[in-house]
Formats: sequence, structure tokens, C-alpha cells
Amino acid sequence: MSVSGQIDKILRKKDKKLQLIADDIAAAVKDKLKENLEKNWYSTYSPKSYFRTWDLFDSVTAEVTHDGRFNYYIQVYFDSAKISSVQNDSGWNSHMGFDGQSFKSGLVSLIEHGMKGSQYNPRNGNSAHMIEFTQEWANQYARQLLKSRL
Repeated sequence: MSVSGQIDKILRKKDKKLQLIADDIAAAVKDKLKENLEKNWYSTYSPKSYFRTWDLFDSVTAEVTHDGRFNYYIQVYFDSAKISSVQNDSGWNSHMGFDGQSFKSGLVSLIEHGMKGSQYNPRNGNSAHMIEFTQEWANQYARQLLKSRL
């Protein structure tokens, strides 16, 4: 095998290793975001007058893209297309205001940064910081994983 053929083989092997690492990081970060969402938002209270859809939890999505030059991009995000906006007979609408307008696009921001409301809102002024906590964890996790596998 020629020198250039050997280099290509080494690079393909390295690229495959990077792909596996990126996939592992994406899956771990997705799981951590869901864990932080559960711990810092869903577990903070149990609704009495409506049923949870779990759409927000189920909307957490992870994607890995590759530019063909050994650069991998990992995105973990809330996919608003997976969050329903439905009017209910109970008076509480799923991810909609009382006016029937969807607020699913702003839902993540409300949860991350806190929401206003009356003193009767169990989450008045509270914020989950799930994205912030997950980002901090993800940076450390990715560095450790890359260091151990490369």
C-alpha cells in the first residue's frame, strides 16, 4: 500500500472514531437534559387540575452532523414540532393561553428563565436552569470523553 493510501486509511479510521464519540456525546447530553428537566421542572410539583402531556420531555432531540472535514456538530434541543397545542375541556389548554394562542415556542424560555404569575402559581418566579446545567455538564463530559478515547 502506498503512503497516501496508508494515510487515507488512518484518516478514515480516525473519522469513524470521531463519529462514534460524537454519537455518544449527543446521546449522553440528551439523557442529561431530560434528567435535568425531570428533576428541576416536572418533579417540582404535581398538577391537580390537568394532566401532563410530557410533550416537552418527549421533544428533546439530538442530532449529529458532519461537514466531511473531521468536524462534527452536536445539537441537542427541544423540537417544538413535537409539542402539541391543544384546547381541553378542563379549562386548561395544553401549551396554549386562555385566548387559544399557542405559546409552545416560548415555553422553553419560560421554564429556563422563570415565569411570572400570581402567588397561586406554584412556579411563580421559579426557573429550572435545565439548559444552563446541561451545558456545564456537557462541556466537561465531552472533554473527558475525547481525552479518554483519542
